[in-house]
Amino acid sequence: MIVDKIQHIEKYKEWDIPVHKIMEFIAYQEKVNLPDGRYDILGDNLFALVQIYKTRDYEEGKWEAHREYSDLQYMVEGAEWMYWALPEKLTVSEGYNPQKDILFYQEAPYQGSMLLEQGMFALFLPQDIHRPCCKVQKEEAVKKIVFKIKYKG
Repeated sequence: MIVDKIQHIEKYKEWDIPVHKIMEFIAYQEKVNLPDGRYDILGDNLFALVQIYKTRDYEEGKWEAHREYSDLQYMVEGAEWMYWALPEKLTVSEGYNPQKDILFYQEAPYQGSMLLEQGMFALFLPQDIHRPCCKVQKEEAVKKIVFKIKYKG
């Protein structure tokens, strides 16, 4: 898991991130202000999910993880808390859904948290269990791009 400002993304070349394509998409989004939806960049190897929603209480969130894709979550507008936990500390509550590449876990204590603010990104590999979309102090509207990167690990 990595958390940083988007302008530092090129430091992480060892993670096999298609940096150039991601930065092109972010620049395009800034120019045209894309609505919610899926946008193919490199077919199923890299696509973007533009999401506009309101943050929520921690208790309303769910622990999640993926198998096929890494998530690079980029905050366009607003801020949210994200939490992470170790897999061995959690129990699966909803089995793996291959169509959505997601599985959910039962409630358990978290090992850490991060504040994702405008212009920042968080990279979660498939083994990184995370709980996104949590409010900072009060519910607020955010716009985030989740880049789904086919995992080659």
